[in-house]
Amino acid sequence: MRVSLDGKRQQKVFLDPLDKDLMGTKIDAVTHVYQKLTTHKITLGFSKPSLFQQKVIESRAAKNRA
Repeated sequence: MRVSLDGKRQQKVFLDPLDKDLMGTKIDAVTHVYQKLTTHKITLGFSKPSLFQQKVIESRAAKNRA
């Protein structure tokens, strides 16, 4: 959670980088719906992949190229 000097709060939510292909195009919609339902502003993003996650992402990319 980030609080600015004027007291406004903003939450940052980090998603699993393995879901980037599925959720990449839906982030704006999810953020908008969350704000409408809860009146809280959030920012969605993907966390930095770990070594294992990076290997999974690379194997998926190699599989898609083949």
